Amino acid sequence: MNALERYRRRLEPHLPRVRDVVLTAATIALLIVRFVQTGSGSTAAVWATALSIAAATTLMCRRRYPIAVAGVGIVVCAVSGSNVMMMLGICTLSVRRHDRWLWAVAAIGVLTNATSGFLRAGTDGYASYLGSSLFSVLTYVVLGAYIGLRRKHLEGLHERVRHAEAEREVRATQARLAERGRIAREMHDVVAHKVSLIALHAGALQMTAAPDADRVHRSAELIADTARAALSDLRSVLGVLRESPDGDRPDPPQPRLVDLPALVAASREAGIPIAENISADLATPAPAALALTAYRVTQEALTNIHKHAAGAPTTVEIHGRPGDRLTIEIVNGAPAHPVAPSGLAGSGAGLVGLRERVGLASGRLEHGPTPDGGWRVFASSPWPDGQSGSASS
Repeated sequence: MNALERYRRRLEPHLPRVRDVVLTAATIALLIVRFVQTGSGSTAAVWATALSIAAATTLMCRRRYPIAVAGVGIVVCAVSGSNVMMMLGICTLSVRRHDRWLWAVAAIGVLTNATSGFLRAGTDGYASYLGSSLFSVLTYVVLGAYIGLRRKHLEGLHERVRHAEAEREVRATQARLAERGRIAREMHDVVAHKVSLIALHAGALQMTAAPDADRVHRSAELIADTARAALSDLRSVLGVLRESPDGDRPDPPQPRLVDLPALVAASREAGIPIAENISADLATPAPAALALTAYRVTQEALTNIHKHAAGAPTTVEIHGRPGDRLTIEIVNGAPAHPVAPSGLAGSGAGLVGLRERVGLASGRLEHGPTPDGGWRVFASSPWPDGQSGSASS
């Protein structure tokens, strides 16, 4: 914003008052010029001019009291014969009102102006003065009505602009919140599983009194590999926050159905005895949303087992085919021994996020304790047939 624009904005609230002062000064100047041109130095003419000048100062209040100012202008027209103040008052009244008061004041103004001109000149018939007065008053009424309608139109445009800006801000805020929630779910789903594996391996080493070198080496390799995988996944998720030069946001690589066995194998390698029964046609392309939902359900269920029931016997069953439904059921028993402390507290957001994901995939999610003290997670979603461009193998 340049200096001229800032000055204009500071001056804008004072412009109506400035215009009133200029208009009042111009009216007083016209009254004085008229008095000088008439050349009448009679006491009545002087008093009439002085009264008109004093009355002209009421134009400063024409916006707040338009009827009163128009009435004062009619009195001035009757006393001095000058109709300037009366016309300005009627114009201001027409800007603000279009009711009986406007037409009553206008009619009185027409009669007063015609009668004053006829009595002072009397060269033509009264009808001629009446017609001329009617034309003049109607001109100012129409001018005032035009100004009023134009002002209302501009105010309506400004109001619509303000509403549009407010709605745009609300939509932008909602979009930011939705994006933050999506990224938070991705961060939780991607990072929590692998971090829980790292904590599980480290906790196992802490609980072992005298681990042998081979076990330490294997655990260190697992921790290093898992940490690198977690870092790679984290970079993929954070990639959506970076904008490419053309303004498009790259999508991170999405999990596929064929990645499910590797996910189960990683948990088995981490020490969870898993019995798997995977009869689903994982090699057939599936919709990206369905594949991502299935992967996140399995990942979150195994993450919770690592946190709360490490070492508990677990069964993983995945069934389904295109044109039917894809079902995932993961059940773990109660842990056979105390769980090594991982230091990872559950936030409670995982299952909530899963319910939202499964709901978006038109499926249903069930989770809860089992009679033997374990936990069961069950998800079922429709698997459409004939997917092509949006499918994920």
